Amino acid sequence: MNEGGFPAGFIPLNQATKPLIQDLNFTKVAESKLNLIVSPDNPLLEKGTLTVHDLRHQRFALFNDVANEQIFRYLQFLYGPLKVIINLDNAWSMYATITKLNAVCLGRTFQTHHSPYSPLADLPEIELGDLTTSSLVG
Repeated sequence: MNEGGFPAGFIPLNQATKPLIQDLNFTKVAESKLNLIVSPDNPLLEKGTLTVHDLRHQRFALFNDVANEQIFRYLQFLYGPLKVIINLDNAWSMYATITKLNAVCLGRTFQTHHSPYSPLADLPEIELGDLTTSSLVG
């Protein structure tokens, strides 16, 4: 405020971050869920429930994004080893990697649905839920 800044920011809320923000006042401006963005041909779309085995046999393409990196590290801790084939900075490259190499991408719905590259938002998504609870079947 002293430097003319705007008193706002964005933080991912989940079970791990709730204790860190309990004393802050904020207004929710958007809600987002964690999903796997997949190719229309990915066999995971036909499954009812994801298993640890399913995740371990996917090839992950990750956005260079601090929040995604933290989430993926936690996934590695819970369900690893998980294979990363590429880290990318733009949505066009991510779309090509998912569709041409049948990779999966961690994505927050807010991030993908507001991407400047709209075909990314048209790819199928599989909701992962709150990964701080062991929501995947062993």
